Amino acid sequence: MKLSIAMMVKNESKYLDKSLSSLKPVLEAVSSELIIVDTGSTDNTVEIAKKYTDKLYFHNWNNDFSDMRNITIDYCSGEWIFIIDGDEVLEEPQSIIDALTLKLDKGYNTLFIRVKSLHSEYDLNSYSILTSPRIFKNDGNFKYEGKVHNQPIHKEPSLLLNSEILHYGYVTNDPELMERKFKRTASILKSELEKEPNNIYYLYQLGKSYYLHKDLQQSIEQYEKAYKILDKKKLKKNFGQLYMPFALAYSTNKQYKEAIKICKEGIKLFEGYLDLYYIIANSLEALGDLEEAFYYYKEFIKVYEDFYNYKISQDPAITIEYRNNSYKDVVLTKLSERNVNLNKYEEALKYAINIENEQNKIIHLIEIYIKIHQYTRIKDLYFEIKEENKNLFVNKLEDKMKLMTKEEKDQIKNIFSNGEEEYFKLNQFRLKNPKEKDTDRLLKEIDFDKVPSFYGEMILNKWDNKALVFSVLKRLQNNTLQNIFQWMIKQNIQVYWKDEVEKEILDLELEKLDIHKTRIYAILTKVILLNKMELYKITKNNIDKKYNDIFKIYMELYINYIEFIYNVDKSRLFYKNLEASEKQMFSIIFAREAYESGKYSLAVKYFKEAAEQYPYLADLLGNYSSELLKEVL
Repeated sequence: MKLSIAMMVKNESKYLDKSLSSLKPVLEAVSSELIIVDTGSTDNTVEIAKKYTDKLYFHNWNNDFSDMRNITIDYCSGEWIFIIDGDEVLEEPQSIIDALTLKLDKGYNTLFIRVKSLHSEYDLNSYSILTSPRIFKNDGNFKYEGKVHNQPIHKEPSLLLNSEILHYGYVTNDPELMERKFKRTASILKSELEKEPNNIYYLYQLGKSYYLHKDLQQSIEQYEKAYKILDKKKLKKNFGQLYMPFALAYSTNKQYKEAIKICKEGIKLFEGYLDLYYIIANSLEALGDLEEAFYYYKEFIKVYEDFYNYKISQDPAITIEYRNNSYKDVVLTKLSERNVNLNKYEEALKYAINIENEQNKIIHLIEIYIKIHQYTRIKDLYFEIKEENKNLFVNKLEDKMKLMTKEEKDQIKNIFSNGEEEYFKLNQFRLKNPKEKDTDRLLKEIDFDKVPSFYGEMILNKWDNKALVFSVLKRLQNNTLQNIFQWMIKQNIQVYWKDEVEKEILDLELEKLDIHKTRIYAILTKVILLNKMELYKITKNNIDKKYNDIFKIYMELYINYIEFIYNVDKSRLFYKNLEASEKQMFSIIFAREAYESGKYSLAVKYFKEAAEQYPYLADLLGNYSSELLKEVL
């Protein structure tokens, strides 16, 4: 048999199925076995394991990681042993398959794999990376040592494979898991340090445990002890893994000068120690030394790009936290913004264009292209980005256009008018007189449910053509209508429109409205009232009679709409499950019914419920209910 895959598990049900499933390609392509040793699971770990192997064994946990790992190894009969945990998922298995089936393993004793330890299970771009020995020659002598963080005693020569492992064991958004791991690990480490108080490795690991538990001062104390021992024994070059967490703990604790000292020393001792460039740059920036900070940010990018050519990248003892796109983007963004602030736009562009996160990239590139008047490059960018980011793009561009001259705006509109996409149709509309017949066609072709609310500009400019506008509005979702009307009302250049619409609402003949117009006017009226009440809350003025009258119309509109789409009597049964605005209207309906039946206390109860459900309009509702009930209470 060529390969034994060995796994030690305890309560690993969260990721175990995903982990074991990822091993299938190797198990199918290579003569192999899957060995699983359970050390006392109380969840459904065992049931999951049984789906994948019959070589399942049980041993009680004895507080010694290496001893338990070695028990697992004793069951292995393959020529090679592959060690993987139940919270790890194998990616790109082909490299392992090739090494073991094409005899690429010949002459080697250990095969290394890069392990990405995720910081969050929801963001696969945020992780630390470690080059880890994982596949070992089963020569009868291979074993693990170390009671806590078990270390494989591997032999050279070794080969680095292209496969990767995703490790979910340290996701920091699972507090229960983190607390469990802290208690388990810290208690073993403290116990071992009582026997060996100067054990550098145990001090280092306890410092890491305290840091992850957010006990910063205790973390720093452990690192300082370890550092002093290394300094005294002149062993600093032998323990590079201490520098990054030590510097990070200082920096997190706002001991920036101490962090800078450790970083500078580590950079001298270990070429290409990427994380230290990031921490020192952050610390210098926090102290206000921007010139030196941005020198190190630039160095970070240089080392980042060339990282795998440095010896440190293959050091199995040193975990690298910042070799991922998330941190690279943070630094590129800082460098781009810094150069924009210095009016060095071409330099800023060099950094912004390499940002991985497309949304972040869009924001910065649009700003820079506008600064250097490269408007056609903005259009090129539009066609390069993913479809789902196009609304973000146009929102950002529109925000920037607000600060432009009319001439600059017209240039943008012209560049973005030659095409069939929604934003191009908006700009075609803008470049025409709204009374032109072709603008009717453009308005009808826009899917307003899928575009930002500022496309309401088209509706605003065609408002006088009610038949056309309402034929478009009736197709839209309630939320879209509310957002569009909100945008329209906020446009100061169209104050007259708001006044005209308020007059239009006061003159409505409600009985002549169909269901579509009732819905549209109900939403429009609500938006007008919400905006007016927001203003009244700021000015503390009394509510104008006009808005009390508009509120009455709003209630009639919404009640008519609710009664059309719901059976009110049946709706009493699921009243508590309705959305707030609908529940408010049902409360008002029930309150009016109670009033008309002479049940005034019940009417008051329902009016109070309505006010609680939609507090933004509570004052208007209070005026309405007071007027209604003043003669009977």
